[in-house]
Amino acid sequence: MEELTLKEKFENDGHIYHAYDWDISDGWKERLSEKIIPLIKQLYLDCEGLTKNLEETGLDKERIEKFIKESQKVAIPKNSKNPNNLSVRRSDFAEIIALICLEGLHDTIIPVRSIANRELSHVTGRGVDILGYEENNGNVALILCEVKGSSDASSPPAVVDRSEDSMKNQLFSYISNRKKTHERILRIQMKSKKPEHKKMLAKIALWWSQNDDTSLKVIVCPFLVRKGDLYKNTDYGFFKTEPDYFKPGKIRFLIVCLHEDLNSLSNMIYDKAVDENGK
Repeated sequence: MEELTLKEKFENDGHIYHAYDWDISDGWKERLSEKIIPLIKQLYLDCEGLTKNLEETGLDKERIEKFIKESQKVAIPKNSKNPNNLSVRRSDFAEIIALICLEGLHDTIIPVRSIANRELSHVTGRGVDILGYEENNGNVALILCEVKGSSDASSPPAVVDRSEDSMKNQLFSYISNRKKTHERILRIQMKSKKPEHKKMLAKIALWWSQNDDTSLKVIVCPFLVRKGDLYKNTDYGFFKTEPDYFKPGKIRFLIVCLHEDLNSLSNMIYDKAVDENGK
């Protein structure tokens, strides 16, 4: 990915820990907005599908366009004094960065995006943030990814391994509670739209349920969106000091440093996504 520069990397026994700087050359915020806003529109509202369905009913085009603009304002999480709304924006922003980077850096296939799959867009989701898979020379890996954004000055940030909903606790639960993760894979398989995704997820579900470590590699992927000036090489915390805790998974800890306050940056981009569609 041209936007990313590798900052530091550590690798040991199949576990990897990579930190990247996001490009901050002139105009970087505008370029980031241009990259993310189309995804924001896709993830919160099926504009194309809605437009097609309404056009087939014979409704006036201008009326449909007005409806789509109003619907986007309703569907895209708002910035308000309610801290839950603020956290949804920043949380989803970090997840969108993770989606872009997993696909761009590792060719991860993500059949169902959890943001788009939520019943309510203004409420944070539950369960694994990103469940995907990768194929490489006949080998298949299940990707279990937990995403956090952090402006915590401590290293590692609390969201890595100290808070109740830390990446450590969440990812370990996906590894240790095999039936719950089995169910999650089945749900995503059912909701996938492409036949090739359905077939692969069916095999992954079978391999997972039967503990077939020969056919299926498991990658535990903490993904931290970090305020850039706070990054330290100790940010990996427990994942680096005790990687075998997550067996049979191998650790792929990715950190992307954005040199801007995460709240203000996410709010700027989300506000622009709404503004582009009319207030």
